Amino acid sequence: MADHLNNKPYGAWIAIDIAKDFNTVLSETKEGKRQHFRMANSAADHDRFIAFLKSLPPPCIIGFEATGNYHRALGHRLVAAGFEVCFISSVASARYREVMFNSW
Repeated sequence: MADHLNNKPYGAWIAIDIAKDFNTVLSETKEGKRQHFRMANSAADHDRFIAFLKSLPPPCIIGFEATGNYHRALGHRLVAAGFEVCFISSVASARYREVMFNSW
């Protein structure tokens, strides 16, 4: 059975588009403040990203779609830093796009 995140309190939602060289990040706080940026798949950028997440109101709920093995290092770093990480199914994403936008 799926875990329903709608009932959990949150301080910020973080969505990450995982890719080989650069990840695209979108963050939104409860107040509606959004930030959009890119980060490299490097230890230095992971450290800066974790510092950014710690500056957001807790709890931060982070979601990303697993892409090859590129998500593993970032996912491990985030879990080790104490953040809640959720994998988003690529099939669920595709079905959502079909329903909402009637296209791929």
